[in-house]
Amino acid sequence: MNIYLSKSIPLYMQEYADFAANYIGLDKLRGDVFVRLCSGALSDDSYGLCWGDNYSAEIDIASKSVNEKVSREDKLKTLGHELVHAKQYLKRELLPPKYPSIYETWKGVEHKYEPHQEREMPWEVEATILEDEIYVSYIIWKASKKK
Repeated sequence: MNIYLSKSIPLYMQEYADFAANYIGLDKLRGDVFVRLCSGALSDDSYGLCWGDNYSAEIDIASKSVNEKVSREDKLKTLGHELVHAKQYLKRELLPPKYPSIYETWKGVEHKYEPHQEREMPWEVEATILEDEIYVSYIIWKASKKK
């Protein structure tokens, strides 16, 4: 698996991307992941977006949301969250809807996508749990390197 980071990605996010990919096993999969740090806000003022298939995934990370800068911690957590989605796509755990369908497939089961219930979708639940787990593990790892 190859992770391609845009030139705008700072070193601390590059290090985090490598750590997170290793932590979730993304580095052992086939495919390409493209990560961009956007200079402004994303649609719906979300912190991050990911889309893909079993060959590649693309990730956008916002630098602003609701006209305020996204914090370093939130950028890292968002990057971890979106890398989990990239893994889900590459492993074919998550299949995007085929136009004009509004059903996404998670581990073989179709789920009607409801934007107002997005946080309850099983792929989002997994990514949200792992974003915090990755971040805490990264902080512990960084602290151990300073000793």
